[in-house]
Amino acid sequence: MDLYFFLLLLIFVIAFALLLPILSGIGGFEIGKKHSKASNDHRLKFKLSKEKDVGKSTSREYEIDSKTGLKKRVIGNYSEDPNSYDYDLDELITADDDENDQRPKAHV
Repeated sequence: MDLYFFLLLLIFVIAFALLLPILSGIGGFEIGKKHSKASNDHRLKFKLSKEKDVGKSTSREYEIDSKTGLKKRVIGNYSEDPNSYDYDLDELITADDDENDQRPKAHV
């Protein structure tokens, strides 16, 4: 019984591994003729599907770092001015002072 379960599980895993790229639309398998015994051609080939503007298919935009080639997600355009903040600095200082006033003073 264990052997049949193992074989059934093995067939299921292999079928899942073969069908996953086909169902996701990445590519498909192609069965062709093998030209000669000495050639390195295989009868069963995996062919990737080509799409135009794959990067434009999502709403996210990415910047590519020229040094590493890694992509960084761009959330918005930021100001290069170091004196412009997206929050009120006076409000943060006031909130910090209020928090310090509410703390009990430690006796040193």
